[in-house]
Amino acid sequence: MIVLVVGLIALPEVMLRKQGEYSGAATVIRNLLLIVIFLAGTVSEICVSVRRLRDLGRPGSHYFLLMIPFYNSYLGLIMMFRKGTDGPNEYGEDPLAGKVRHCDAAGGRRRCVLGPSID
Repeated sequence: MIVLVVGLIALPEVMLRKQGEYSGAATVIRNLLLIVIFLAGTVSEICVSVRRLRDLGRPGSHYFLLMIPFYNSYLGLIMMFRKGTDGPNEYGEDPLAGKVRHCDAAGGRRRCVLGPSID
């Protein structure tokens, strides 16, 4: 998605350059838009990572451990594949506490989905 947005931002500059009407204003506007998109993406990535770390029972400051080579691979895999803590932890309630897993074995393959509790 970001590649598409960056491509659309760069398109007017490419068209102007081909026509020989290139100006530095197009570059400035494009660079400002790219900086805004980059900052918005970075902030959202940090927020999601901190929320996932807290779901695992780790403090949000462990986000900075992702900057350490090799350990960042280990921590990234933990964040992707480890199940969060069951029930509430020191960072809040379990977001999946009121949900029940519904499983069926249709076609010899087990399929589970989250759904609302049936009470």
